[in-house]
Amino acid sequence: MKFFLTLIFTLTTLFIQAQYNKEYEFVDVIPHWQKGDVFRYTQIENEYQIVKKDTLNKKNKQFDLVVSILDSTKNSYTVEWKMTPDFSQIPVSLQEDFKTKLGSQRFVYRTSENGVFEDLLNFDEIVSYNKKLVEIMGESIPKEMDRDAFKAALEKVFGNEEVTAQLITSKINTFHLFFGHKIKKNKSSNSKFESVNPVTKNKIIYNRMIELENYSEEDQVYTLYGETFPVEKNLIDEIKSTLETIISKQVKDMDKIRNFDYISKVFQASHDSGIIIYQMKRDFIEVDDQEIIKELEFVLK
Repeated sequence: MKFFLTLIFTLTTLFIQAQYNKEYEFVDVIPHWQKGDVFRYTQIENEYQIVKKDTLNKKNKQFDLVVSILDSTKNSYTVEWKMTPDFSQIPVSLQEDFKTKLGSQRFVYRTSENGVFEDLLNFDEIVSYNKKLVEIMGESIPKEMDRDAFKAALEKVFGNEEVTAQLITSKINTFHLFFGHKIKKNKSSNSKFESVNPVTKNKIIYNRMIELENYSEEDQVYTLYGETFPVEKNLIDEIKSTLETIISKQVKDMDKIRNFDYISKVFQASHDSGIIIYQMKRDFIEVDDQEIIKELEFVLK
């Protein structure tokens, strides 16, 4: 079940800058970027597995992230997202060689004039990079049978363009979550949105709540908070169907699951100029007596 719990988390998350107006106490979350702007972040990822309130497993990753504004027009921004790849699962003796062969991972995308993510612009380049990553990571697996199984599993995921697009834009969408919103203090903004499972093509409806928590006039910094969770509480059948489609066989262990719950919470501190100073996303998945908590942080250097 430990193996499937990790997959459940991955599949669940697959489905899913401002100016403060003192008189009316609201923020209009928009960027004020210019062509040539560069923002450097430390991206931190933590994952905890908890069974019966005991933390049994913890994973930590850290990346260097550079966000550059390649172009700015009246109606859009073109943004480059460049990060060092994660080689934490690779033997230390091979990590330098892998870094040399792969280099940094690059995403280029377009946003609206309000900073809302719209479109990925270098999809072919990303697919090529991922194929090279799968090939190189496969080299680190000593047994041929395990290596072939590893490659086959990843190729099934990255062979689906829609799945690949959602996987690689999930963090970008988190980073841009609050952009485009006008939020009044002490009054949350509530909405529903639809997401399509790229594997089963089924539609999933989510609730989203966003609120302005505080504003510091002295520092010109405000804090935001948001929650996202599915309208249908128990998504386990959808996740099971997705997993079985990917691995092409039944997963009977998941039939034993009685309770499932998921919620995503995001906290962000931003400057009036629209620069994100700090952001943390915490995803919570409960499966019977087990829980996975996954954290994603962006810290401005």
